[in-house]
Amino acid sequence: MKDKRRPIKLTPDWITGFIEGEDSFFVTHRSDGTTRRVYPQFRFCLTQSDRESHERIRNYFGFGVIYGQTTSAFALEVRSQSDIQKLIRFLDGRIRCGHVREKFDRWK
Repeated sequence: MKDKRRPIKLTPDWITGFIEGEDSFFVTHRSDGTTRRVYPQFRFCLTQSDRESHERIRNYFGFGVIYGQTTSAFALEVRSQSDIQKLIRFLDGRIRCGHVREKFDRWK
């Protein structure tokens, strides 16, 4: 049976709301044995049936990697620091949800 849902129009506000709802900001700590570095990382996970949303957001930005996190979920992840900076410029000033905005401000 075909899915009869109408495709969602991808707008900056829709993408921002989607990201706000997923609370997607993380910090990764990496060490090369002598130096420990901290890197911002962006990731969100949804059920397998929502992989299309991941793909559309990745295509909108032109970066990110989608991978199966479990048998029932996918994740879209951005680790490249230059892509993180593009994402920061996109989201800066757009996030309205108070606790997500605070987390974003600490993360960036």
